[in-house]
Amino acid sequence: MATQAIVVGECGGPEVLELTEVEVREPGPGEIRVAVEAAGVNFKDICRRTGVSAEMPPFVLCLEGAGTVEMLGEGVTGLAVGQRVAWVDAPGSYAGKVALHAERAVPVPVAVPTDVAAAASAQGVTAHFLTCCTYPVSRVTRC
Repeated sequence: MATQAIVVGECGGPEVLELTEVEVREPGPGEIRVAVEAAGVNFKDICRRTGVSAEMPPFVLCLEGAGTVEMLGEGVTGLAVGQRVAWVDAPGSYAGKVALHAERAVPVPVAVPTDVAAAASAQGVTAHFLTCCTYPVSRVTRC
């Protein structure tokens, strides 16, 4: 199955981004396929596009997004076709459809717009890491 995607064909500025058709693989065991409705673009994506990271083009940009589950791979539980989810750390998310590990998907509540869910994913993971792992936040009393 083909879908449109933003592909980085060579390292560089935004001018190297190209909308093209790519093949979407079927979800394997423990994976889902999602129809992407929103994708977040972060500093890490800029590093990948410009060549700061070690990845060599061509590749589909973006690591986070939100959308609707289209297909479940073997053994996936806790998610359903038609459910809205958001995710982080799923390469190739700047596309119409993406296959990703089901454990990376988080259900999106009805009250949360899809674009907000996509934009908040990486920032939420970062905030959790900083406030729980780097320096645990605790109650501060004022003098």
